[in-house]
Amino acid sequence: MRLKALVLFVMTLAFAASAWAGTDTVLYNFCSQTSCVDGYIPYGSLVADTSGNHLFGTTYYGGTSNYGEVFELTNSGGQWSESVIYSFLGPSNNDGANPFGGLVIDSTGNLYGTTYAGGPSSQGTVFELSKSGSSWKETVLHSFDDISGSDGYYPYGGLTFDAAGNLYGTTAEGLGSSSWGTVFELSPTTSGAWTETQLHVFSNNNTDGLFPGAGVVFDSAGNLWGTTTGGGPSSGGAVFELSPSSGGTWTESTFGFDSADGYEPTAGLIFDSAGNLYGTTVSGGTNSAYGVVFQIVP
Repeated sequence: MRLKALVLFVMTLAFAASAWAGTDTVLYNFCSQTSCVDGYIPYGSLVADTSGNHLFGTTYYGGTSNYGEVFELTNSGGQWSESVIYSFLGPSNNDGANPFGGLVIDSTGNLYGTTYAGGPSSQGTVFELSKSGSSWKETVLHSFDDISGSDGYYPYGGLTFDAAGNLYGTTAEGLGSSSWGTVFELSPTTSGAWTETQLHVFSNNNTDGLFPGAGVVFDSAGNLWGTTTGGGPSSGGAVFELSPSSGGTWTESTFGFDSADGYEPTAGLIFDSAGNLYGTTVSGGTNSAYGVVFQIVP
């Protein structure tokens, strides 16, 4: 079944203006590079360990070299304290720079993420942080390099795992002259290296999406879903589905947004227990084009 047949409705939600009755607690205030060697501007979402007492995230700037950092917040008796567990060194050191997306954590507590920039070609990286004692060690698993026209570049979104431990993500641009973005897979090898495979290269053909700004998610059948900020039949962005087929290839289905049902979906998607998808667009809709919350029902 193709995605156009799956989309039943897209709706704009008008949220009530009444105050929320819950409690808001600031766990940590970031400070600027000029006043302390801390990170600042945390774009990505947080991830927790299995205990729930450790939160991990990224900041786009800050750290010792001002290329961003990975931080940990630790809860001890209701009090949260921050530790900078890694500061990115930037392209001059073949390291990543400026992480935009959040992190994922594996079953042994290792952290994985992307940097928008950095690496030898300054086009972004995928990295792993593994803990040894009280310190963390960074390993760059992949440095994006489209100089030869064979790789994507500028990964804004975070990563997701499959059951076998492979990593999946997107790049906002690449491959080669098309430069419309990619969906990639990174697979570990017995030697410890990781091999990249391009699952889909977006194409400016008035049907496909362009410029994915978020990561991808799996449904229960093993299909990958994501969003693109541009492209689609009406150039308003798209929701895409990639379905694995024989021979290791993936087949794409796309639903395109227009101004009436939302425009430019920038964030990723989530599933509910019934398999319905939910997401947002930053503009479009009927309420002065200020964006929508949408649902896709299989």
